Amino acid sequence: MDTTIALRVTCVRTTHDMTVTVGSSTESAAIPLHDLHPATTLPPPVPGCHSIDIVSATTAHISLRYRRRDIDLDTGQRLSIEDSWQNPHSSVRHCERVTFEYFDTDHTVAVADVTPGINDTPREKALRELDKMITEGRIEYYVVKALEAASDDGRVIARPDVFRSILLEGIEEGCLTPEKSGSWNALKACAIHNDPTCFMSDRTRYLAILSAAASAGNDIARGLLDRVCTGDVYRVDIGKTCLCTLDEKIAAIYTGVKSIIDRQGRADDCHRLAANLSLQLNQYVRFHWRRVSAGSPQVITIKKALAAVASACKTGAYKPEVHDALLLDAMQILGGIDQTCADDGVSRNYAIVHP
Repeated sequence: MDTTIALRVTCVRTTHDMTVTVGSSTESAAIPLHDLHPATTLPPPVPGCHSIDIVSATTAHISLRYRRRDIDLDTGQRLSIEDSWQNPHSSVRHCERVTFEYFDTDHTVAVADVTPGINDTPREKALRELDKMITEGRIEYYVVKALEAASDDGRVIARPDVFRSILLEGIEEGCLTPEKSGSWNALKACAIHNDPTCFMSDRTRYLAILSAAASAGNDIARGLLDRVCTGDVYRVDIGKTCLCTLDEKIAAIYTGVKSIIDRQGRADDCHRLAANLSLQLNQYVRFHWRRVSAGSPQVITIKKALAAVASACKTGAYKPEVHDALLLDAMQILGGIDQTCADDGVSRNYAIVHP
């Protein structure tokens, strides 16, 4: 048997705290061909490494299995695999790179690196690393990945469809929930050189996401709403609650509700306004919601809320802690009905409400 063929295993471990490398170690061992018996398991060749299952080994080729990975190498080839892990309660991150090299100890055969991605462009390498972090559960990197994949300079979106597709994938995974500050900071950075109105093709959902985050106290989402809510989009803010709609008549109802809440129902005209809002609602149902009748449970609930508020305003019994919530709940139902009608193709108008 040709004993100049061997398998070299090199393990490099690094420890990082944020962006600083705080520790590093390298261990290496070469195993001659005569010790690479097929259908056997080799003990860890270097401290801290894992065992290696040898499937087959000849002077020209070796097949092995390492940590559930199948690896095939011809003589003169090298392949590396990387793993990393992080304590969720600290900033310390551990990385391990294990390189397998099947080589001729007499160096008669040049070694070629066959590691997947070894010849990737800088963008491809960045995307590979972002995919790795996302796979590890760091979903806030979806926005960064979307910009990296869709731009040529890391700033301007050159391929909008690519950006929207990746961002939507991240949204499905929860990357733009109100508390994901990393995602929102990245989206804010994207909006510096790009038009935020174009970040999603589904404008209904986009406004719903922005208004939900803004109502939860997210200042970045509120700032984006300031730029998105132009032209055909109406927006009414009641305290921290953002109400967005494409319909002028619904916007008028929202504005009326805001007026009642702002004045805490104290003025007599608040009584007349609440009654008028109920009338406006009747007219809107009649002419726009052809599948929703004025007698439907949702509409009746809204009208009862408006009637209760009108009565409280008239008698001076308006209590902000009770009636403010009653009005906002009614607006939640109003937005839900109109959005559902839009989804059904009944009306092209929609409303998004997030108390």
